[in-house]
Amino acid sequence: MFKKAKDILSAKSFFIFLLPLFFIYSAYNELFGFLNPGFVLLNLLGVALLALFIFIFIHIFLNQKKKSIIYTFFTLAYFLLIGFLHDTLKSLLPAGNLIVSFTFLIPLTILLLLLLFIYLKRQKQQNYSDLFLYLNVLMIALILSEIPNSIKRYRLDKSVDNLIDFRFNAASSYVPGSIADSSKPDIYFLLFDGMASTKSLKDRLGKDNSKLDSFLLSEDFYIANKWQ
Repeated sequence: MFKKAKDILSAKSFFIFLLPLFFIYSAYNELFGFLNPGFVLLNLLGVALLALFIFIFIHIFLNQKKKSIIYTFFTLAYFLLIGFLHDTLKSLLPAGNLIVSFTFLIPLTILLLLLLFIYLKRQKQQNYSDLFLYLNVLMIALILSEIPNSIKRYRLDKSVDNLIDFRFNAASSYVPGSIADSSKPDIYFLLFDGMASTKSLKDRLGKDNSKLDSFLLSEDFYIANKWQ
């Protein structure tokens, strides 16, 4: 059974489909519970179509299916992970470092993709079984590693009523004062940094956040609706 599984993973390019799946699944875990299935599937479809476009385009020049699949995988990984790579370098290197700059990073990665294309173009036809096996096992392992994260996020988010940032506890820790500090009323300005408006959440994600607006209005807050 193990040999049969190894033979299949060495011959089939499951990894080209698993890469978009892993990317979308991992991103969903970051905002677990806040993205509806339709939005997730739409993004997955978009990434899959991008992979198909890259494969069709590059196959014109490489004219060999497995070579085209390999190049498509690494090119797609570039598009999906360049932002993560940039953020990681920024966290590791001091500000202003040339390597962190997109003016250095993007030409470097494009050059690497060009060298990969030249390498594959000049290489004689091979079955690439070892590479296929490695990439398949890698992507399966990465997807499986996200399952415990989903379980953890589900339990955590339910315990804090699905807050995006569960460290936010201002509402529960606020204790109104018993003595007014002046004759004028207190003024509170609430700015939900990084949070879309109720209209935007409804239109783009299908999430109904109107209860928050109703609560604020009931407490005599003014909502700047034109910025929705």
